[in-house]
Amino acid sequence: VFVGGGDETVYALDAATGRKVWATKAGGKVLGSPAVVENRVYIGVTGGRILCLDAAKGRIVWEFATGGDDGASPAVSDGRVFVENAPDAILCLDAATGKKIWECPMAGKVHGSPLSVLGKRLYGAKGDEAAVFCLEAETGKEVWRCEAGRACASPAISGERLFVDADLEEDGIITGGALAHMDARTGARVW
Repeated sequence: VFVGGGDETVYALDAATGRKVWATKAGGKVLGSPAVVENRVYIGVTGGRILCLDAAKGRIVWEFATGGDDGASPAVSDGRVFVENAPDAILCLDAATGKKIWECPMAGKVHGSPLSVLGKRLYGAKGDEAAVFCLEAETGKEVWRCEAGRACASPAISGERLFVDADLEEDGIITGGALAHMDARTGARVW
């Protein structure tokens, strides 16, 4: 089990006993969830950094300065790390080296973390634009973007269906509590 917290440390715990296996100073608060793939732990740290740790020993394999500040949770798929805590951008990093593959500029803050990945597509929400978006994971090119209320959490995916929180606004008042169902391929709203 891998966890982090406000003490600027990432911990590996034995799942059966809860005993600490290792602890690594992260150099910033760990507010999000780690992504664990093969023998690597990927985690966002406040101060705008993504760390890749060796899962067995806790050694830092690489780190990347995003320029953001919130330490969002990364998503990992097909040898790539996707992170949304860069200032007004989505980044794609090589999972083995931490080198930047592409950057997709986004006007304003992306909300929710981690981004959701399904096959060759990446999904996220922009609360300031009341929009949900889909990018090609390979290139960062936008596939579609549509309004869905003030979405503030990561979209959930089930098959070809996309679900996102969608606080609705009536006469300038956020009514909250809505859920939008969208077609993951096209962004068309189902309900």
